[in-house]
Amino acid sequence: MMTPAQRWGAALRAAQEARGVPTRALAEATGLGASLISQLRRGRQVPMMDTAHRIAEALVDPGLEMLAARLRTKRCAVCGRDYVESHRGGYAQLWCSWPCEWTGRYRRRAGIAGSDRVARAALWQGLAGRRQALIDLMCRRCEPTGTCKDAGCPLRPASPFALVRGGPVPIAERGATRRVRRPVRAA
Repeated sequence: MMTPAQRWGAALRAAQEARGVPTRALAEATGLGASLISQLRRGRQVPMMDTAHRIAEALVDPGLEMLAARLRTKRCAVCGRDYVESHRGGYAQLWCSWPCEWTGRYRRRAGIAGSDRVARAALWQGLAGRRQALIDLMCRRCEPTGTCKDAGCPLRPASPFALVRGGPVPIAERGATRRVRRPVRAA
């Protein structure tokens, strides 16, 4: 049985032979190194999608690119969706998106097993708890007495403190009907 890399290598050799394109000419046409083309021909690795695209374009064979996409299609370890692997940063990609990556990494660190919903709920609960703790800390620094006096504070919707009447009121809440009386100056 052939590995995915060997299958792609066989398809590349067949396409090159059918069109009579030698390895060096293909390397020049694609801007890739002859050694990389040679490794791909021998089935050492499945090419990255951009490399497969360049080779397929040079050989006028879209089947090569489709084969590479099919061979690089993986199943997400968290949600189970199929995705085309892209090897970001030189390591094997296990997840289809960053939320799944965060969930997967959280699961590994926390040792959480079970359904995807349970793991995601635990992750977002943890993040929400951290967010609320930061808001509490910031509010305590601003108002050490434990009461909020600024209704215009951007943290007001999430603040754990009660709003004390008589504090500064933001301009937007003052209302347009209220008139400001200015003292008349004598001339």
